[in-house]
Amino acid sequence: VCDVADGCEEIARKAFAGDVELKSANLPDSLVQIGASALAGSGLIRLEVPENVRSIGSRAFSRCDDLRDVELSSGLESVGDEAF
Repeated sequence: VCDVADGCEEIARKAFAGDVELKSANLPDSLVQIGASALAGSGLIRLEVPENVRSIGSRAFSRCDDLRDVELSSGLESVGDEAF
């Protein structure tokens, strides 16, 4: 489990890319952006995107072969190419 700190506004490009041990992430309400390839190739199984997230970068969750359940926020304004 990855607990992203309260106050964090962005998960940077490739921040958790390739981390196959990462099965879940607790994202704070302060988060507004998930960068390109931020969690690509990780072992995520489930993800809940907080309400304040406005954009998800290209390939943010690509190659997450175990990802089965995603809850997107109603505030989401843009999703990059091949995000999932």
